[in-house]
Amino acid sequence: MISVVREKVAAGPPAGGRLRVLTAAAEDLSAPAAAFDLVTIGNAFHRLRRARVARLAAGWLAPGGRLALVWSDTPWTGNAPWQRAMSATMDRWRDRVPGGDRVPAGYERDQRERPDRAILGDCGFETGESWTLLVSHEWTVAALAGFVFSTSVLSRAALGGQAPAFAADLERELLGCVPGGRFPQVVGFACELARRPG
Repeated sequence: MISVVREKVAAGPPAGGRLRVLTAAAEDLSAPAAAFDLVTIGNAFHRLRRARVARLAAGWLAPGGRLALVWSDTPWTGNAPWQRAMSATMDRWRDRVPGGDRVPAGYERDQRERPDRAILGDCGFETGESWTLLVSHEWTVAALAGFVFSTSVLSRAALGGQAPAFAADLERELLGCVPGGRFPQVVGFACELARRPG
């Protein structure tokens, strides 16, 4: 992902040439106060120290700026036979990979006790705006494997030399459910906006 962004920035002057690629953990990013109009966190807020990152984002945003938490459904979440097979395959492989459970311990309990909106409110944000968009999509085996590889759960780096074996196992399981290799899903995309007052 980082290399794609760097290529796009190098190819031309997007946003009037005002873009600069920085790579850092959100908790460690050094950015000037009120430097941004928008901070976006995609499919990752639950993996961060939420309160710390929300406080930092509030400082990075100009008055009236927005923090957007965005996420989407995963292909393996659902009741279609291929989704159950995909989920079971991923569970098997997570057990084989050292550190395979990359969701922070206690995440679900923490999420229930302190939902994102509560944390954002405690950090001074105004909350309340959210949207969900449903999109029909048809996956292929290669696209599903690529999606899994793009996650922290079973990335190519996490799987190491086992990545080809995982891809072959996933293909075998998926095609056992849908021999034609086309996997339809209605994917939900969501965005929750929080605003820095001012």
